[in-house]
Amino acid sequence: MNKFFEDLSFGNTYEKEYINIVKPTNFKIIEGKFKDYDIEIIKDDITTYYEIKSDRLTHKTGNICIEYECNKIPSGITTTTADYYIYFEIIDDTNYIMYEIPVNKLKKYIRLNKFHKVVNGGDGYRAKLYLFNKDIFKKYIQHI
Repeated sequence: MNKFFEDLSFGNTYEKEYINIVKPTNFKIIEGKFKDYDIEIIKDDITTYYEIKSDRLTHKTGNICIEYECNKIPSGITTTTADYYIYFEIIDDTNYIMYEIPVNKLKKYIRLNKFHKVVNGGDGYRAKLYLFNKDIFKKYIQHI
């Protein structure tokens, strides 16, 4: 399996994990390429959209990484219409920390330059990413 599909499979695991945590009765996981969001949950006739990310390096580096461009095309935080960024900081095969960050707050942090660095990363280093110190998102931790 190539790296892209391995990463995709890894990410899909955490989409399912989020559903296992919140246990919604009415939800849809979006399959395939769709830039807007990954999951929609309907509760009390209100639909909320979620972007799900998982990162194996955050625990080692102390950085939360937010993609905004890939192949010189807007992506990630730039294109999402999600209400929340769910970010899994993977500690090991069975442990993680889950952040539930409102997208409007994340975009505000970007406008205020709260990130400490912009780097290339992702598949073939073609993505541009904001690096944030994970400590600024402590108040958004929902699950340890």
